[in-house]
Amino acid sequence: MKKILLMAFVLIISACSKSDDSSSENSSSIYGKWELISLMQDGEDRMDSSDIILHDIIEFKNPNTFQWSAVNLDFPNDESMIEENRGAFVLYGNLLKLNVTTTDGDPNHWTIDFIDVIVDNNTLTMVLEINNSSERIFYWKRIQ
Repeated sequence: MKKILLMAFVLIISACSKSDDSSSENSSSIYGKWELISLMQDGEDRMDSSDIILHDIIEFKNPNTFQWSAVNLDFPNDESMIEENRGAFVLYGNLLKLNVTTTDGDPNHWTIDFIDVIVDNNTLTMVLEINNSSERIFYWKRIQ
């Protein structure tokens, strides 16, 4: 009987001492370089749409900085538009805030608030709410 009580006590103590800090685990697993593989909005994959062709790379670096390179290949006369943004990021559980600055000298700064972020092995899903009526879902694959 003493052994059973001792085992129950050990199980209770070990269960109480475990930390459920998924935000730090999620934060550390977001670091790396990611390539955009799909962009869903209103049930449509916007990357397959005829009005936009994207090639985006985002890299999350330590300590909590990022760089997002976006290339839109669908401009007239075979011109492509390249946009690079960088800044700091904060991950609160599954909420991600990007504090954005541009690399082209534009003095404007803005934030992007993703309402859900899921990191699963080599896949990153980021959900952005658009005007309280729809969501834009970014699907990324890890490339580094």
